[in-house]
Amino acid sequence: MSEAAPTQDLEAQAIEVPELGRLAWMVFFAPVTLFHLLSEAGVASPGLGLISQVGSKSRAARVYALRMGLVLALLAPLVTLIVAGVFGAWGVRMPRTMVAGVLGSGMVSGVLWAVLANLPFGTALALVLPLAGLGGLLLLSSGVIPAQQTWLTALLVGGAPGAAAGLVFGVARALTTGEPLSLLRGGLTALLVAAMAALMTAEGGVGYALSVAGWILVGFSLFCYRLIYWPLEAAIQVVLYALERTFGWHTLRFSPVLFHDLSYLPLPCLRAHAELGAPGDPALSRRVLLGCFAAPGQRRTGLALQRLLRQRASAG
Repeated sequence: MSEAAPTQDLEAQAIEVPELGRLAWMVFFAPVTLFHLLSEAGVASPGLGLISQVGSKSRAARVYALRMGLVLALLAPLVTLIVAGVFGAWGVRMPRTMVAGVLGSGMVSGVLWAVLANLPFGTALALVLPLAGLGGLLLLSSGVIPAQQTWLTALLVGGAPGAAAGLVFGVARALTTGEPLSLLRGGLTALLVAAMAALMTAEGGVGYALSVAGWILVGFSLFCYRLIYWPLEAAIQVVLYALERTFGWHTLRFSPVLFHDLSYLPLPCLRAHAELGAPGDPALSRRVLLGCFAAPGQRRTGLALQRLLRQRASAG
């Protein structure tokens, strides 16, 4: 009896590890939620390397390692080839050897990190690094970016690595610790990356090196703090709230707060929408609360909704 119970627990926990498609989505858009989901499923440390996960006594950890390995092995090449195909459809063509070289270098770096050190960091790196390199090579080969040093080359040399670093560090931090990258830690990381890039491009002159560093900070901030997604998410949130308030449609379940953990700016109308739609649905209320507390920009809304729900519970 004492030996059967742990086995049953492990089998039940393995079911809770997200399937491949959902796992890939959650790695990049809901890593905080994924961290807690994996912890409940029996994955003690989602940030460990692939070797450590495979060697774990927890079946859930081994299932997690297998599915993350598939994300690493399948998603990165697929997305890279799709992007290359899109550029090819626009008439921008590159030698296959260059595409293979960019994909191979990114995959090697990502796989090494994922296997030996940090599975989330390596997985994100294997996906993002080839895309950044491929985008730069395609733009240069198309003639859109001139060969001489201009603000466009500084934008490319700085913006693409900055965006890649911001995305990778943001995802890895959240999935390793269960907490989004803080503004202070993220800022220090961005400054370190920018300083290294400035030193590497100093031969082009002080002005060019500073321009590259500045674009790195911009790219890092846009993707680490998900500023680039905020206008679309804000517009969606406003429309959803207007629909529920005007027509009574239950639209809160489609709010971006339920699908994106790394939103650092508050969403307009979310508090009013949550106060309108959440109290009548306990399950939805819990999901919205968890989403608000996961996303740094929505935590004030979460606290307000929590107080409202407690007041209504005590009054009722």
